[in-house]
Amino acid sequence: MKKQDMDVFIRHVVNKHLSHLLPSEIVGYLDQQSQNPALTEPVAQAIQDWDSKISVQSYWQGVFSDHVEQKYQSLASLYKQALFAEKKLRITYEERAEEFLFNPFGLVIRNKQYFFAGCYENDPEPTLLPANKIHALSLTEESALPPASDFDLDAFSETYLNHPVPPSVIEHLIIEFPEKSYFYVKSHPIRCRNLTITEPQGSPGYFNLEAYEVPNTMKLQQWLSGFHDDAQVLKPSFLRRQINRSFVDQLTNLYNRNAFERLGQREIERFYRDHRRHFSLLVMDIDHFKAINDQHGHIFGDEVLVKVAECFRGYDAIRYGGEEFAILLADTHAHQAWAAAERIRQNIEQLAFKNENKQTVSITISIGIAEFPVHLLELDKQLLATEKNSKPADKYKSSLMTAITGQADKALYQAKASGRNRVVIYRPEFT
Repeated sequence: MKKQDMDVFIRHVVNKHLSHLLPSEIVGYLDQQSQNPALTEPVAQAIQDWDSKISVQSYWQGVFSDHVEQKYQSLASLYKQALFAEKKLRITYEERAEEFLFNPFGLVIRNKQYFFAGCYENDPEPTLLPANKIHALSLTEESALPPASDFDLDAFSETYLNHPVPPSVIEHLIIEFPEKSYFYVKSHPIRCRNLTITEPQGSPGYFNLEAYEVPNTMKLQQWLSGFHDDAQVLKPSFLRRQINRSFVDQLTNLYNRNAFERLGQREIERFYRDHRRHFSLLVMDIDHFKAINDQHGHIFGDEVLVKVAECFRGYDAIRYGGEEFAILLADTHAHQAWAAAERIRQNIEQLAFKNENKQTVSITISIGIAEFPVHLLELDKQLLATEKNSKPADKYKSSLMTAITGQADKALYQAKASGRNRVVIYRPEFT
């Protein structure tokens, strides 16, 4: 084969199998060069024969859809530019409140998923950022810090991905404790940059510990574990998974049904102490979710659940089961809850989902609302009156929580029957 023909052959193989590894400048150059020489019949036949002998596959090929890779290719393209030019990037990331500068060390592509290796600003400690957690990325003109001379991208990424290492410092920590732990927590301040401990609120009381730049040590985790289920980690999500595993849904990282009982009974206890207290319960169900799973597969269905759950951040949100969620809004009347529910409904309606055929899949949600205690049945209100001014037994709290959930379920059923994709407040005529 002549040198010119070999150049054409090589460019074809590179464009087909390696272009996703190259910076855009090089890909553009190869595209330009490939347009110059004529493709002779012998070379065309040689390329066809070679292609028939090579098969590049992903381990998860046929399981995961291609839209995940396509969705993040624009981020990867910009990242490769920074890597090639050795410039810092400005990144907005899911798990950090503020944007930051990032020094690129390398690009890892594993099973069609992109990971960006590098380090934060002036900290040489390497880390790995998954592209699916990056919200925005831009190139700067500032020169990037180089990795350490002994840095090995293959070894680092293999260790990091197979044995994920949590951050050494927790940027923002929020933990809720019961009042009985107040004096102990107050007298044993944790190491951090800035610590705030609120006064216990309500009866029974709860208080929050909020801290910044907390060393994430094994001793800290052991200290929190010693409180058992009394310490509820509100932030960060990875620590919540470790400490409150029995209360957290592992797919969405929302609270699970066990936590729902705890949150609900806590609000009912507060009502018994002060009958001016009230709360609203939102019960939500993704419309036609079974059909979505059947038509697009469970992997796509899980992606829908995760993205929908992100619309509930900032609330005491629960994955109640399957495609059903709940939110408990303390000290909120039903009409106020309706406004919050309508915002959630609109946000979910605007989510953009693409299936493996790049077709848009619309997702909507129906929401039912009930307010405690005004929407309880008369029988349940009588139970409230009977137990007035006393500490309620767990069986009564559980019974009342089941009752108000049933009223919210009736409102949800009405939302479904009325055409779905709407918010409905409970009314006595619902049966």
